[in-house]
Amino acid sequence: MGKDAKKGNLTLVPDAPSEAEEIDAETEGSDEAEIEPVAPWSTWLDGNRQTLKALHSDMQFLIKGVPSAGLNWQPGTNTNSLWALTLHTLGTTLHLLATAADIEPRWQAWQRATELAASGDDPGLLLAAIRNMDDFLDKVFSVLEEESPEVERDWLGKPKPVSYLVAHAVEHAGRHVGHMELTRQLWDQRAKRGR
Repeated sequence: MGKDAKKGNLTLVPDAPSEAEEIDAETEGSDEAEIEPVAPWSTWLDGNRQTLKALHSDMQFLIKGVPSAGLNWQPGTNTNSLWALTLHTLGTTLHLLATAADIEPRWQAWQRATELAASGDDPGLLLAAIRNMDDFLDKVFSVLEEESPEVERDWLGKPKPVSYLVAHAVEHAGRHVGHMELTRQLWDQRAKRGR
């Protein structure tokens, strides 16, 4: 801005040089700038493991107390039931993390269409599947700690870094837990109206 200017109680001062300009000046003599990780790999992994476990806890909450009709109910055409969303979310998490850790089952065995077409009437089976996935998380994340985040794995026919696969597992699970929450809200409203 050049000159100091007063606006109310706020004083505006000249802009500081941008970080990009400072970095350019520092790296002019070097071929590559070194990028330091924000946190150690193990810390980042543990945060993602804890986030997935929290999402699994949310899934359990959304399933508990829903009758079998509600578990299989679809709010509209081309939408998914709580049952299907649970199996799809767990299945995708399993295959993304197993692929990242280079253990079985890899994505080639993934049955996405089967997950989304699934139905059932025992919420206990879904709750047990979520508990089993929590046990898997503890095992797979200990394997992932030995991996390098930059190592690439084949995911759906394309090379993806291990760090991408882990981050995508968390993002994907979060998106579908949101779908589950909306589906549960719509089911509860429908049940209150007696339809």
